[in-house]
Amino acid sequence: MFQTGDYFHASIEYERLVYYSTNRVESNNFVYKKTLCYKKLGDYQKALDELQTIYFSSETDSLYSYVTYEQVVCSYLNNEPLKALWKIDEFINRTHDTLTYINFIPIKILCHNELQEWENAQTELLYLLNYNLDNEALKNQYFLKVDSLYTKKGIPNFVKL
Repeated sequence: MFQTGDYFHASIEYERLVYYSTNRVESNNFVYKKTLCYKKLGDYQKALDELQTIYFSSETDSLYSYVTYEQVVCSYLNNEPLKALWKIDEFINRTHDTLTYINFIPIKILCHNELQEWENAQTELLYLLNYNLDNEALKNQYFLKVDSLYTKKGIPNFVKL
């Protein structure tokens, strides 16, 4: 059902699977998939509520990074950029997983922009470019574009009334 885009009925089916599951790992996977249905349906708060029910005995659980990522995305989409940033920081402090962290950076940039934290957004974007680009000429070209985007001149001015 999920594959065909029938997310509502897929969420009901995953709920049934959770109910009959006797294995915590299996149950966590079903809850995670049910959450993806809610996200596709645009019900980000319900997705966050479901993700909150997943129990991890360890941050090394393979599902932990996926669940945290979905919590971050749903928090951002639910107009909660501070909560999204908090979850990213929590993930890094608990796991010290710098390889997975790179996947969080685009959302982190969006959150900082949403909060008008331009310097933080710029720093993260430069870090992301530095991490992903090997070509020095191209890297310098993008760095200049980022700098011009985030200069005081490029930041929107707000007129006081």
